[in-house]
Amino acid sequence: MSIIAASRHSFQAFAIIFFSAFLLLISSDRGLSQSKYGSLKDVIVRSQSSDDTIRAANVLTGFRTNVTQQLGGHGTNSSSLAKRAPASEADFQRAKEHGDIAYDQIQAAFSGCETNAQEFPLEALNNGWTRRRDQNDPLEEVWFDVFTDLIKPKEDKIPTNERVFNVRVHQDKPFTNSQGEQVNEASPQARYYHYIVPVISAIVISEMNSPSNQVRRRYTMAQPPKTPPASQYIADHLVPPLNRWSDVTWTLWKEKAGGSANNLRYIAHDAVENDDTDSIASYVFTKARNSEDVPYPGLEFGMDSREGRALLGTPNGIGTARLLIDRAKQLGKRELRVRIFTSNTSGLCMLWDMVPQDQPGSSGGRHRMKRHHGHYL
Repeated sequence: MSIIAASRHSFQAFAIIFFSAFLLLISSDRGLSQSKYGSLKDVIVRSQSSDDTIRAANVLTGFRTNVTQQLGGHGTNSSSLAKRAPASEADFQRAKEHGDIAYDQIQAAFSGCETNAQEFPLEALNNGWTRRRDQNDPLEEVWFDVFTDLIKPKEDKIPTNERVFNVRVHQDKPFTNSQGEQVNEASPQARYYHYIVPVISAIVISEMNSPSNQVRRRYTMAQPPKTPPASQYIADHLVPPLNRWSDVTWTLWKEKAGGSANNLRYIAHDAVENDDTDSIASYVFTKARNSEDVPYPGLEFGMDSREGRALLGTPNGIGTARLLIDRAKQLGKRELRVRIFTSNTSGLCMLWDMVPQDQPGSSGGRHRMKRHHGHYL
């Protein structure tokens, strides 16, 4: 009899645990559904530890992203024009799935959902960063030709040297972290180089390597290698508050563009060296042209295509997605298109065209957030 009673109690305990878990699941899903229509704070997982390329590594689960080589977006630019083998169909499909996630988040932000984007003053760069003297350097010839072709500029729009700002920042100084602690270990290899061209509403990225990437690299390259800390710990303790590519770039763009900052339209990646991005682009080139060398005008895709979504799901695409999400209120609704091509001097080039669809501040209809394999951008 005691055995039967014990069994009954065990069954009751199991039933209570199961029912509680069921209620928790329902309430969790209800909360998620509410957030789809309200705030993105809990939906867009914006780890303060990471810039856009770190986010790409978090989002591209199962996609071949190596911490020590891939997280810098372009890595360190060099004269190497070596090509990667085209991605497999499975890799392409995974990139597309993550591009679907990114696109859904962009549309939600455009529809008026609240994000946790932070505006940084220019002075924030004084905390841990060294800014090299701005120079009026010419664009790479390939980009001068591209923009001249795309915008068919009048005389006052030609991106001549005096209208091009070469802005370079390095995270090579001690800094105060977001917890108010003094950190004396800098990341000299963390740097962002941009050609900022307000006259044509364009930013050309020549190098991007984040502080978070460098922190992780120090751990993985140690002897013996060590496991990097969790992303949130890095965010709170080991990098400056202003560290992500999209935040640094937007801050510098605002300075140079002034009152026309909200007109930003083009984000160009020169000499892309990220293996994952390169392999997806090679896949697209090979399928479309049976060649990995496709000079300008190259191939252009909208976000209604498999190719466009897959390219958005690459580490270099995620950076543009992050900037659009964070600055949706300033930029207004945009139609996103991507062009990829190859150059003898720059290798793989990628151009994101953010075509304005309405005036900044327009909210449009509410957009339903989609959950995909448990991940959010």
